[in-house]
Amino acid sequence: MASAGTTPDAALTGAADLARPTGPAGSATSDPRTTPAPARYDWVDLARGFAVVAVVLFHVSIGQYYGMEHADAKLVAWWDRINQIITVVRMPLLFTVSGMLAAGKIRRGFRGGKALEASVTNAYLFLVWMTIYGALLAAAALTGREGVPFQVTSVPAFLVQYWAPNTPLWYVYALAVYLLVFTALRSVHPLAVLTLLVVLHLATTQTYTLESPLWTRGLLYAIYFGLGVYGGRLIRAVAANPALGALFTGLAYLLYQHLGMTKLMSAKVPEMPDALVVTALYVCAGLGVFSLAALVCRAAPYRAIGRYVGSHTLAIYVLHIPAITVLSFALEGPLFWLADLVRTNETVDVAYPFIGAAIVVTGCLAVEAFMLRCGLRWAFALPTGIRLLVEQVRLALAQERPLRRAA
Repeated sequence: MASAGTTPDAALTGAADLARPTGPAGSATSDPRTTPAPARYDWVDLARGFAVVAVVLFHVSIGQYYGMEHADAKLVAWWDRINQIITVVRMPLLFTVSGMLAAGKIRRGFRGGKALEASVTNAYLFLVWMTIYGALLAAAALTGREGVPFQVTSVPAFLVQYWAPNTPLWYVYALAVYLLVFTALRSVHPLAVLTLLVVLHLATTQTYTLESPLWTRGLLYAIYFGLGVYGGRLIRAVAANPALGALFTGLAYLLYQHLGMTKLMSAKVPEMPDALVVTALYVCAGLGVFSLAALVCRAAPYRAIGRYVGSHTLAIYVLHIPAITVLSFALEGPLFWLADLVRTNETVDVAYPFIGAAIVVTGCLAVEAFMLRCGLRWAFALPTGIRLLVEQVRLALAQERPLRRAA
């Protein structure tokens, strides 16, 4: 993942890992230094960009829009339904993409590739941004203003966040753990791993609800990361065949109709059959989005947009909560006129979540560019010193247990 000489967003990406392995895991031919980098999959970037922007849209809605004064109060319920529908693909899709992009690292193992560095990078980024979140949100809370999500109520409550995160940074935390666990299990048959993931997923659905701490989502969504790790061939086949994409989209629609939104978004523990149907819905919907992304990417303008946004997902993800907080304050100050338009103009009211998400995404990209120009690359990438230390550990492991050489 991120290291000196790579793009900052490599922490949540890794397009080179979409290459099919040239040899069995651990063999000399699977060494990343001898494996040519494959062509970039633009539709993967587009799908990843969609998922991250959907996260921003959701947090703009729940952290800001729902609490505003509206021209039409019914729009809150309407937007709540839209966000609930997008939930079907938002985080499952993001984890599936992450699994696809991590698959090559996982196959090559701790000794032959960058799996250890990738895990350390995500752990490092989680610690850095958890600290930044704590400082910014504590400062925001001192103002006494509303609209500050994930408020820091006390130092002990904040420190708990480092091992049981309850902010959107739980996703980065989960990636660090997944990379270690999946790499450790890389010699286990994929079917056995997927079976364990299904059991974990179903056990989690029976133990935690939508109101549980966010770190529990790491247990719930591991199955989708596993789908990305082991199902890359299926995903690429669906992306290459619009008919398959239409089939999975149709299946997702039927499953959605079978469940209904009441069951899908219930705060109660679902019955086991419903939990299985929800999982199937998320998988089919995700495959449908991959197919749609591949179709959209046939048009050069959308391909360029997807490539750009998809290659900056790290900055958008880690910066969007502070950006939403700043936007909330701005609506009480310089942007008061926008808040007034939401209150008085139905067109602006219905479009505000899109407007807010666009402002936040643009702001995140601008802040990322500014921070990089100011020498703050350490906020988006593993520092060279730590990376070299991790590499020494990898080499020590490889020396202790040398990789098998091809015959």
